[in-house]
Amino acid sequence: MKLIQQLIEFVAPLECLGCGREGGLVCRACLPGIIITKRPTCYRCNRLSPGGRTCLSCRPSTKLSGVTVASHYEGAVKALIGALKYQRAASAAGLAAALITPLLKDLAIDVVTSTPASAGRYRQRGYNQAQLVAKAVAKSLNLPYADLLIRTGNAHQVGTSRQQRLKQVQGAFEPRRPYLIQDTRILLVDDVVTTGATMAECAKALKGAGAKHVWGTAIAKH
Repeated sequence: MKLIQQLIEFVAPLECLGCGREGGLVCRACLPGIIITKRPTCYRCNRLSPGGRTCLSCRPSTKLSGVTVASHYEGAVKALIGALKYQRAASAAGLAAALITPLLKDLAIDVVTSTPASAGRYRQRGYNQAQLVAKAVAKSLNLPYADLLIRTGNAHQVGTSRQQRLKQVQGAFEPRRPYLIQDTRILLVDDVVTTGATMAECAKALKGAGAKHVWGTAIAKH
């Protein structure tokens, strides 16, 4: 994957998502300005909540302790996620991790994992973009990364309603490597959060396998 990425970038040099200059996915001058800062809110109801913690009203309905999001799904960040999904994934994953990691420094985390891709999506792209970002985040935080979930369904959620998303992901994830889950504080990484249904169902599976708590993070909120 790394060699292929290097060959692609040699043949088609990267252009900055901010200004269009050649040389990198985002140049040094544009990096501070690409995030459209999102105020921390409860992922379920969007009420303001310190650090993105799940609010008191929503806590009885979810196993997800909170979600840290770097940006709104707009502008250069939207283009970054497009690059992550469809082109130059390695470069985009490193940049995404650089946007997320500073927001996580106060969290108590033992292990980093990612939301698993459906088998169809994995065959189509050849990789799981959430996994690439999660591994880069783990490296930046000097924490271990482990695949702790498997996906049992293939439903695609793009363009579906909240109720459809909730229904599609019910029971769609199963824990793996329970010896790494038991009594651990887990950071769950995805690229984009829309309703939070996928992360919440992943958290349910991890908590059911004995995780101490599960905190989510994503590049952007749709």
